[in-house]
Amino acid sequence: MRLQILGVGCDKQAAYSKNRAWTEAYRIELLLLLAEPPARLIPELEYRLSRAEVIGLENAANLRNAYQRLTSSTATEDHKADHIRDVNLRSILSETVRRIQWHQTKKYLSRVMVKIATRNIVFAALLAFALFILPYVWMFLEYYFSFNGLDHDIHRRVGFPLFACLTAGLVGSYFSRLLYIQQYSKTLSYDELVVTRDVVAIIVRGSVGVCGAALLYFFLHAGIIGGPFIPDFNKFAMQLTPETPEQYPRLLMVNNQLALLIVWSFLAGFSERLVPSVLATTESKLGNGAKPSPQLGSPSGLR
Repeated sequence: MRLQILGVGCDKQAAYSKNRAWTEAYRIELLLLLAEPPARLIPELEYRLSRAEVIGLENAANLRNAYQRLTSSTATEDHKADHIRDVNLRSILSETVRRIQWHQTKKYLSRVMVKIATRNIVFAALLAFALFILPYVWMFLEYYFSFNGLDHDIHRRVGFPLFACLTAGLVGSYFSRLLYIQQYSKTLSYDELVVTRDVVAIIVRGSVGVCGAALLYFFLHAGIIGGPFIPDFNKFAMQLTPETPEQYPRLLMVNNQLALLIVWSFLAGFSERLVPSVLATTESKLGNGAKPSPQLGSPSGLR
């Protein structure tokens, strides 16, 4: 079962052998607790609870409280009551050991899942980067093998700004995901780590980045957002650097306006708050603009 959790990308034979050995060791440890003498239950439980608190086991305080309630009762000569208390102590001991085992197992699985998630996102990011850089490679090859009509061919690429915008958003979304995993991998829960390695979740995150970049593209083009760093859509261009002895080789580059669009698109995919904040601001502006001004004598004007 644990082998299925690990998924692809691991040495299955080695993983199976290692998991089988750990599972057998944990099973034997739990069986030995059933044979623990009654006189050893309290010392053993004290040791296990202390270990659970040291490793930061969740709900260790609840186990400690249950143990203290059982041991705080005064001793009696009622053998039946003592037997019931021993059964309860053994139950708490078994539960404590079981939770410690799961904590160790989850810690081991977390490292494997972070590796798998990082590998999948890196592959997705490399694919996104390949899509982003492909038009530049294509234009470079055209410039290298053909000089006649190059400017005319470059200017015919009417869809290049939008394509650059979408792919930059895709790269930004995966770059953000990589930083998130590297920063919070030790604090994520087990279920959250399972989601991070899921291919569907990775595709969804990239789709969100692409949609965010597309929305921002049209927001910028509509002039809803203003400022000194907003690109001018009428000045997008690909340009060659001047052919001078001081500057060689010549470079085929986007101009500063198209570069601004690419930066904005990358930020739209990278930041999960940028596009929602733009939408909220636009909604509030439209709401204020559509709201009629209070008239004298109306209920709103009397307030």
